[in-house]
Amino acid sequence: MSENVDYSFMKSGFDNTDTSHIDQAKNVTAIMVHFTENAMNTAAIYANHAKRREIVSEDIKRALMMEVFFFQKRNNLEEKIVGKALTYIVLDFIKANKRKIE
Repeated sequence: MSENVDYSFMKSGFDNTDTSHIDQAKNVTAIMVHFTENAMNTAAIYANHAKRREIVSEDIKRALMMEVFFFQKRNNLEEKIVGKALTYIVLDFIKANKRKIE
C-alpha cells in the first residue's frame, strides 16, 4: 500500500467530530417554539372571545391550524427565531459551565 493514498472519501457516517446536527436541532427547536408560542397566544384569544378562562383542546387545535397559514407572513420572523436560538445556546452554555462556576 502506498502511504500517500487519501482514504477520506471512505466515511461510515459515524463521524463524532461533526456537530452540525446539534446546531440544526437547536434551529429546528427555536422554530418550533416560536410556532407553538404564536399558536398558544392565538388559543388564548379564542378562549377569551368564548368568555372562558381556560384554554381547551379545540382552541389549541384551531390555533395550530391557523398558525400554519400565518407563520410565514409574520413580521420579524427571522429575528425572533434567531433570538430564541441564541437563548438556547446561552442556556446550554450556562448548563455546561454550571459545575465550573460552583
